[in-house]
Amino acid sequence: MPVRAGDTIENPLSGERITFDVTAAESQGRYLRGKILLAPLGAGPPEPVHPVIEERFRIVSGTITASVGGARRSFGPGEEIVVPPRTPHRWWNDTPEPVELVFDVRPALPLDRFLENVFALAHLGLTDRHGLPSPLRMSRILQRHWNVIHLARPPLLVQKAAMRVLGLVAWLLRYPSEYPYPY
Repeated sequence: MPVRAGDTIENPLSGERITFDVTAAESQGRYLRGKILLAPLGAGPPEPVHPVIEERFRIVSGTITASVGGARRSFGPGEEIVVPPRTPHRWWNDTPEPVELVFDVRPALPLDRFLENVFALAHLGLTDRHGLPSPLRMSRILQRHWNVIHLARPPLLVQKAAMRVLGLVAWLLRYPSEYPYPY
């Protein structure tokens, strides 16, 4: 079942908890809005790129460190991180205090569905110790979300070729392409 407004998903290994105020489905893909709570010493995703999505994060409390397009800096309450489309980025909490952010993503596309799948894998014990799925499991998910997200490195053409091969192996092993979050 897809996420809905009011739902919270959590990656217990990375320390991320996301509560959705408006989901992609509810806004017909126009935007996605909600809150993120990042645990002390928690880490966000490993430098993704969104081909058409712009992300905005406003820090409510705590201090977060972010790298956007290679420029690294810390952000505190009231400050905003803006990530334009096609920009490599990542963020993490290197403090002993939690960080609370509000986010706005435009267009949303099915970014919430992608996050739901990755967080579900963490709950199922199908990730590494940082909450990241194996390339084999991720291949089926990424093939459904190339218009939403990919990694900054290696080049996209290499990623797509690798994921196509891994996706075939994952399909033969009957790995699903969706992992519903265990509400």
